[in-house]
Amino acid sequence: MHEVAQGAIGELTNPERRLVEACRAGEILRLGPEETVRAGVIRALVCAERMDWPVAPEGVRLVGGHVEGLLACADREVVRPLWIDEAEIPDGLDFTNSHTRTLSFEKSRIGNGLRAQGVTIAGPLFIPHATITGTCDLSGASIASTVTAEGAVFDHPTGDAINAQRSSMAGLFLNHATVRGGCRFLGATIRGQFVAVGAVFDNPDGDAIDVQDITVAGMFLDGARIHGVCHLVSAHIAAQFAAEGATFHNPNGTAINAQGSRIGSVILRSGLGQGDAPIPGIVAGSLNFSRATVEHHFEISGATLVGGPFGALDARGIETKGRFIIGRGAHITGAILLSGVEIRGSLDLSGSQLQSSALGEEALGTEKPHGGMSIEEDPLRFLALDLSESEISQLIMPDAADIRYPGCGRPRGIVDLSRLKVGTYVDFASAWPVPASLYRRACPGRFRDAKNRDADHLVLDGFEYQHLDNPDGDATPAVPTHTARQRWLRGQSCDDLFTRLRPQPWRHLAKVLASQGYEEDAHRIAIARRVAERHVRETTTFMRCVSWLLHVLADYGFNPWKAVAWSVVVIVVWAAVYTGAAYESCKMGPRLCQEGEIFVRTAAADFVPGVTSAEEAKEKLVNLYPAFDPLAYSFDTFMPLFDAGTDRFWRVNTATWQGIALYYFSIAEQIEGAVLVSLIITGFTGLLTRDEA
Repeated sequence: MHEVAQGAIGELTNPERRLVEACRAGEILRLGPEETVRAGVIRALVCAERMDWPVAPEGVRLVGGHVEGLLACADREVVRPLWIDEAEIPDGLDFTNSHTRTLSFEKSRIGNGLRAQGVTIAGPLFIPHATITGTCDLSGASIASTVTAEGAVFDHPTGDAINAQRSSMAGLFLNHATVRGGCRFLGATIRGQFVAVGAVFDNPDGDAIDVQDITVAGMFLDGARIHGVCHLVSAHIAAQFAAEGATFHNPNGTAINAQGSRIGSVILRSGLGQGDAPIPGIVAGSLNFSRATVEHHFEISGATLVGGPFGALDARGIETKGRFIIGRGAHITGAILLSGVEIRGSLDLSGSQLQSSALGEEALGTEKPHGGMSIEEDPLRFLALDLSESEISQLIMPDAADIRYPGCGRPRGIVDLSRLKVGTYVDFASAWPVPASLYRRACPGRFRDAKNRDADHLVLDGFEYQHLDNPDGDATPAVPTHTARQRWLRGQSCDDLFTRLRPQPWRHLAKVLASQGYEEDAHRIAIARRVAERHVRETTTFMRCVSWLLHVLADYGFNPWKAVAWSVVVIVVWAAVYTGAAYESCKMGPRLCQEGEIFVRTAAADFVPGVTSAEEAKEKLVNLYPAFDPLAYSFDTFMPLFDAGTDRFWRVNTATWQGIALYYFSIAEQIEGAVLVSLIITGFTGLLTRDEA
């Protein structure tokens, strides 16, 4: 081997002889930019191919100069550390399947890539501020220590600039590095951190960062700029995935894809620059965290997120044990999909500004913000927030009046809370949709789709919450709780209010208010539900009349005293009518009513037995027969179950037309009495309101 290597190398040049001597002495050789060392000489030194070229334990250390030829150490034992810093290596490096201790190419310019597939490095790999043209291939590499590439440039825009699939290392540092092309760590294991603070990953037509199936302690992209897709599918990140003040740019697709990943915490928020100047976090494109597991908390705060065609955030099926924060100055345009999630902590939307893609385009002045489409054709375009079929311990909605976060406001677009189960619900009247007008059957001031359908509303059907933390929504000006909550309920879509009413939101609200001690407000909500049902288009005219009557007479059974009051009014009014009739027919007074007039005696014979003359009969009738009392007669006619006795002694004379008319009027009073007495009985016994129990 000695003779073959010696014959292949030939005569040494002056820089090469100096390098051999420096390696023998354990010193660093510094070369000028014009001085050249052949790659074969370096290989012979680090691989111990020349027994007459001993190398000190410090290894081969070369600074500056030019390396001629490909440094090919593939399938070899690189027995000495290798340091080639600030050098020109135009033909590249090949350490495929080799074994070495330490490799350093700090500030070197490497052409034709760095090939190190399957390399085993017992120490670190240093390439800070280096420039590598072509692929830096570390696939299958095993690196006992860290890979340090701070400030490095990896340039391969037509392919993978870094390929470290299935590699293993103690940590990765790419701070302020520039990667033009793919950065691929598919299936890699990083025992420490993946740190790329201030780095630039530029692969707009493909995967800018691909760490699918990676296992890593933490991943930090603070201040980084990522153009292309950041793939985290099935990744296992034990601590944080943090990107404070970072920019993710893939507006026509997915910016971050973390489907099925398992992450300790996710942090996407604004950062701080020099002098603590805020650096906004910006995401142009969709975030996909569907079916992911977040062990602690998920936070998007102070960032601007403009979603792509798949919405702004797809976190359907996500599970997290901590808090889920979307707010604190966050501005999000596009659908937030959190359906079917389980959040054991709280979902905090305070300080956020959420709006659908359609409304975002309208704000930009697009002529047709809905693109000529309807909700059925493109539902994602009109959706602001989807929490359907989820389970959340606490839900905190935005507060448009929160002065801590200027610019935050109510969610604009469709907010779907259908079949959502929440422990504590916190919301604010300032962020409720514009309420619909029940009497006009209209939803003024709301955004509409191409078919003129309401596309700015709440979906509350099936929404269940155990406690309302803010029952009146802090409404300004202050109004009763039931009045405020009716406005909230009228924030539903026109279809859910006027075409076919969804009764569950009204029933559940009344139930929760009652459980919290707001009994009167609960009754008012129950009454409001029935009023809303009366205004639904599918309600027949007859049922509307019945509903109106129940409302006017007894508030649908919730206020039986109202029916009592109406009963008193009816009795008194009819008593006045009977008084007028009695005055006409009994000019000499109630006891002297004559036959043939409007009122006649019905049991006169019972009071004049054995009389011998008309004068004697008349005297007995005047003194003994019960006098006609209009109020008592009205009470007897009105109350079917009670008998004051008046109607047994007096009746309407149906032999005259006036009497006939009054007879039919008295039948009307009997009907009114039957209705009102029934309402009183069923109201006080609770039979009329038993469906609210």
